[in-house]
Amino acid sequence: MTRLLIGVPARNEARHIVQLADSVERGASMLDSSVETCLALAYQSSDDDTLERFTNRPSRITQVVLQSPAPVSGKGANVKLLMRHALDEGADHLLLVDADFGDYDPRNVGRVVGAATRDGLGLTLPLWCRPQGQANTTNHLVSPMLFATHRAKIRQPIAGHMLLHRSLLEQIDVEALPDDYGIDIAVTLRALTAGASVGQVGLVSPRHPSKEGNSERIMVEVATAILGAVSRIPSIDRSDIQWPEHYWADWEWPPDDGIPSTHVGALRGHAGSEAALHSWLAMGDAADDEVAEMWSDHLADAVLRCRAPHADLARVVDDLVRPFFVHAEYRARSHASIADVERYVAALGVRLAARLHG
Repeated sequence: MTRLLIGVPARNEARHIVQLADSVERGASMLDSSVETCLALAYQSSDDDTLERFTNRPSRITQVVLQSPAPVSGKGANVKLLMRHALDEGADHLLLVDADFGDYDPRNVGRVVGAATRDGLGLTLPLWCRPQGQANTTNHLVSPMLFATHRAKIRQPIAGHMLLHRSLLEQIDVEALPDDYGIDIAVTLRALTAGASVGQVGLVSPRHPSKEGNSERIMVEVATAILGAVSRIPSIDRSDIQWPEHYWADWEWPPDDGIPSTHVGALRGHAGSEAALHSWLAMGDAADDEVAEMWSDHLADAVLRCRAPHADLARVVDDLVRPFFVHAEYRARSHASIADVERYVAALGVRLAARLHG
């Protein structure tokens, strides 16, 4: 018997929690009878009735609620609860699914579990398409960084969906993980340094609505986690990890029912004046290569600064925010095709690697 724990970290997700829980349950029902599944909600005090909606829904499989004590907050804190629970309960796999995937396709559960079992994967990550103009932290920061520092071609390490085998869970210092949005990349980096087998599986894209104010917060927390890690740990070569050729061939842009994909608000908060803001936005008239070079230069400089003795990580990350959003705003206005976006992300990794390794 294989034991699968499906963990859902949630706070203020009343809008989606019932639909998501029902969907992952249907996915669990499609698994082989030899898989015993439990559904766990990792919950923090919310301003809505997320908890009540989850506990009041009729469930066909065992479900539990784990609650972070006040004043602990952040996605990472919820994920850590789920990781501890998986270890305590002897789960063979932990599937983490973000609570805001309201239209989650139940078939995704079987696809990741099947791939992990078939290929003996320690970490199984998704390949799916985000709405046009979204996923800037994934596209322009994290994926290129993983290639430049580890030669690993990992496309979506912070997508809010990952399957961890117990063998990887046992190698993770859960207490050392961040309590915030940096947790997904921290787990991925631990998989790389631990030599775990990492797989990437094509899944049906869920709606993943953007939320007001989240873009800068996610960028800062993820940048803090990845830059802090690359300053402390050796750059282990994981060129064994490759994404499939033309994985995007059948993708279509999914609808975006979140906030508009503009970053002018984030830039205005860092500009200090309208003149400075307009000066930054003037980069919109530059060529693709010029903007890519600008962003790659800033990102490489951030890596090198973090590796220096007595580096001020918070200052390094803060200095990266403006060029990040200048680049993101430029890319949002480009209206590139899916294939162009995917090629651009891969090329950023190569640019950054050239700067870090000569």
